[in-house]
Amino acid sequence: MASSVSPSGTPNGHTVVLLHGNNFAGFYFGRVIDALRAKGFRVVVPDQIGYGRSSKPIIPYNFHDMARNTRLILQSLKIDRAMIVGHSMGGMLAARFATQYPEVTERLVLYNPIGLVDQRFSRPWESTDEAYRKTLASTYATVRAAIMRYVAHDEHAWNAEFERYTRIRYAWTLGADWPRLAMVQTLISNVNYADPVVYDWAHIKAPTFVYGGADDYLVKPWSLDRLLHAVELRLQRHREWVEHTTGRLTALRSELANRFPPEVLGPLQGIAQFSDVLLHRAKDLGTQELG
Repeated sequence: MASSVSPSGTPNGHTVVLLHGNNFAGFYFGRVIDALRAKGFRVVVPDQIGYGRSSKPIIPYNFHDMARNTRLILQSLKIDRAMIVGHSMGGMLAARFATQYPEVTERLVLYNPIGLVDQRFSRPWESTDEAYRKTLASTYATVRAAIMRYVAHDEHAWNAEFERYTRIRYAWTLGADWPRLAMVQTLISNVNYADPVVYDWAHIKAPTFVYGGADDYLVKPWSLDRLLHAVELRLQRHREWVEHTTGRLTALRSELANRFPPEVLGPLQGIAQFSDVLLHRAKDLGTQELG
């Protein structure tokens, strides 16, 4: 299943194909679609097989089939050339598409792509049965935690839109077909491991733009200078987080102090001070002192 939408601005004669990541189908590209249409692009957004409104068979999933299906969609729409944009796992698919169909790929954009290393040499294959059991046991909390990784750098970036994505993913688990859909998800999750595309990059012929966040490495910082720079960035982010959190705690203490009367605030301050001692000095105190 795919959506094809015409430009809302003056047509520029170009088509953009948006390839979604593993956690979502094409629906989360809404704002991107609107922006591209306003600039005159025709936009095609497939729900890959196993996702969204597309069928969800129990089959061995791979990027070759997904790329071929995407090519067939473009052929059905009589689109000979397109700019291919892939996000996250969609970046892996976009790389495979570009190597399989270079004559179709006008430009290539990989946004926060995964699959930049071959995981087979860093961890062993996980049992499909065990992975299925974990998926089948999904709860709202585990689904939310998986999506929370998108804002792990700043928990305050979580908003109602992410919560909506969580509800959409969790809704799968509520239907009678969930045992079968859980297997579909398990098989799809194996694709990242079993079908690496890191070796495809050298064969991409289209002009390509790759970008990611501050903590997303397109290549690992193997040189000493680059490694030290990467560590310093992480430390700086940690210092900023500590400063931000300390400021919030100070403001909260001040607000609480203004809200409670002295007869309540006094005992609370004593409890807070004792808690601070336990947190920072418990290992230095003997049993009698703690008692």
